[in-house]
Formats: sequence, C-alpha cells, structure tokens
Amino acid sequence: MISKKYENIIREVNVEIEKFNLLLADEFRIAPLNGSNAESGAVLAKGVPWKDQECLPDRLYPGVYILCVHRQSDPDSVGAYIGKSSVNNDISMRLSARLKQLDTAGIYKMTDRAGEPFVIEAIVVIGLRNPRIRVMASALEEFIIAGVSERVRLLNTIGM
Repeated sequence: MISKKYENIIREVNVEIEKFNLLLADEFRIAPLNGSNAESGAVLAKGVPWKDQECLPDRLYPGVYILCVHRQSDPDSVGAYIGKSSVNNDISMRLSARLKQLDTAGIYKMTDRAGEPFVIEAIVVIGLRNPRIRVMASALEEFIIAGVSERVRLLNTIGM
C-alpha cells in the first residue's frame, strides 16, 4: 500500500487522467490510479535491489510511471517524478535502467533541479495495455506533468 502522504499526488494525477480521457474514445480510456492496493503501485523495500523488488502488475507494458519521493531531510515533504517508457520498452525495463543509476545501497535517491536529495519511496504505474494506445505514453506523460506542475512538487519538467 502506498503511504497516505502521497494521496494528494495520486489524486492530482487522476484529475489529469480524467481530462486526458475526455480526448479519447470510450474503448481507449485509461483507468484512474489506486494507490491503496497493489494494482497500480508498489512500495520500494529499502535495502532490496530493484531486480528483487515486488513486481508491479502493469510493468510489462509501455506507459507512465510516477516515482513518489520525499525530501531526504524531511520525510513529510513529498514530491514526484513523472516518466514514461516508450513503445519499444516496457515500464519494467525503463525503471530498471533508471533505478540502477539511483541505487545507493538499496536506497533509491534522486535530486530535484536545484540538487536537493529526495528518496524514492514508492512507484505508481499507468500501464497502457491496449496496443492501439501504447503510442500515447509520451503524450500522457507530458499532459500529466503540464497539468499537475502547479499543484504537485515535481522533480522534473515537461520534456525531461
């Protein structure tokens, strides 16, 4: 279960998913995130390498992922990094490459644009299972980033 401190981030991403869905035909609509169960998110176990972490259900599809982070110096100060996997890579491959770079003794850290350290605590994924919408991963990522940027502390920006 994703910590309640990330509920606002999940809620704001869901607002943007619903807006994105208004642009899509019914059969292509994307389900909202549910951070309270394992269907869309997983907590990273500290001290456990990525390859041994609990698997995310939609990890084998292209899509968008949200790294739920907290400030290293203040665990109550939260933020997110929103990324995507391309049509030719699934979320698991993209996260494996990203987390391998960020692993510091089993604790996954990254910095914001100002260089402040954050700890990745959980991952939430939006797997695009329908082959006809997998090409929309980049558009969905940019749409969510643009929509939440004023309401959620993001470690990245559009086009990063």
